[in-house]
Amino acid sequence: MLLSIFIYCFLGFTMYGLGTIAAKNSESRMQNGGSARSLSWEFLLLFLFFSLVSGLRYNVGVDYLSYLQFYGQLLQGDYHFNQIYELGFLKISEVLAALGVHFTLYFAFWAFWQVSFAYLSLKNERYLLPYFGLILVFGGSYLDWMNGIRQALAACIVVYSTEFILQRKPLRYFSLIILASLFHRSALVFVILYILPIRDYFRNRYITLLLLLLALIIGNDPRWLGSIRSFDKLLSIIGYGNYASNLELILETVPKQMGFGPRRIMSLLINVVMIWVSPRLKERYKTEKFLMIYNISIIGLLYYNLFANSGYLFLRFVYYFEIFQAVSIAYLLHYFRARHSYDAILAFFLIFALSVSNLPISLVADRGKGLQDYSNYKFFWQCK
Repeated sequence: MLLSIFIYCFLGFTMYGLGTIAAKNSESRMQNGGSARSLSWEFLLLFLFFSLVSGLRYNVGVDYLSYLQFYGQLLQGDYHFNQIYELGFLKISEVLAALGVHFTLYFAFWAFWQVSFAYLSLKNERYLLPYFGLILVFGGSYLDWMNGIRQALAACIVVYSTEFILQRKPLRYFSLIILASLFHRSALVFVILYILPIRDYFRNRYITLLLLLLALIIGNDPRWLGSIRSFDKLLSIIGYGNYASNLELILETVPKQMGFGPRRIMSLLINVVMIWVSPRLKERYKTEKFLMIYNISIIGLLYYNLFANSGYLFLRFVYYFEIFQAVSIAYLLHYFRARHSYDAILAFFLIFALSVSNLPISLVADRGKGLQDYSNYKFFWQCK
C-alpha cells in the first residue's frame, strides 16, 4: 500500500505542478497579447507521464485482466473473443498487436489519448488544470479510466467535443461523437446534446436540491428497477449487450438497499455545496461553457443517485458525467481559492479534502484482496 500511496501522490502532484505551470504560462501569453496554444511542452510532458504510470500498472482497474487477455489473444492471432468490441477499438488493437507492441505500451497508448482529449477540452480554461489533475487522480476517475478503458476514452472525446457546440460547428461535433462511438457505442446518446439549447435549467437551487432528494429516495429503493426490465433492447443498442442479456439476473441479485458509504456521502456533500453556491459560480463564470458543464454535472448527479441500486448495469454510463463533474469541482475549488475571506478559505480546504479522499478509501478497502484488489498499484514485473 505504501507503493500505491507513493505512485498516486507522485502522479497527482506532478499533474498539479504541470497544470500550474501550464496555467501560468497561458496567463502570461494572454497578457502579452498572445493566445492559448492547444499543445505546449507542459501538456505533452503531462500526457507522457500519465501514460507511463498507466502503462506500467498491473491489475489496476476491474476490467484490466479482461483487456490483457483480449490483447494477448490478438498477439497470438486468436480472434475468438468473448464479447463484441467496437470497430475503432478492435482495429487499432489489431494494428498494435501486428506491430508486436508490448502490452504495457498498449495500455499506455489508450491512457495517452484519454488524458489528451480530457485536458485539451480545458485549453481555454487552464486556470482549472491544477485542480482538475488532483481531482482526476484522487477523486476516483483515474481508477474508472483504468477500468472501462473504451468507455473512458469515449467519454473524454465527448467532453472535448462540447467545445464545438459552443462554437456552433455541428460537423466537427458530430464527427467527434461518431469517433467516440467507435470506441463505445453509448457515446451516440450525446448526439442529442447539440440540439438542446444552452440554458440555466437548474437556476433555482432549492428545486435542484429537492430533485436530488427525490432521486435519493427513489434510487434507494431497488424495487422501482422492475419498471426498466423492458430496456434490454436499448442497452444492446448503446453497447451494453452483455448486460442486457443478463438483465433479469442482474436485477434479481441487486441488494435490497444500497448503503451510504463514506465515498458516496462525501460526493453528496461536495455536490450540495456546489448546488448551494451555484448562483455565485454562474455570476463569476459568465460563460456558456460553465453553464453547460454545470447542467450536465447535475444531470449526472441525479442519474447516479436514481440508479444507485442497479450495480454496474446502468452506472457504467456515469463515466460520461464523471468528467464533467470533475471539471465542475475544479471550478468550485478555483472560485473558493480566488476569494480571500475566512469562510471561503475554509470551504476550499473542506471541498479539497472531500474531493481527494476517494482514492485513499479505495486503497484501504481493496487492500489484501489479492487478484480482486483493483485499486492498489502494482508494477507489471511484480506480478509475473
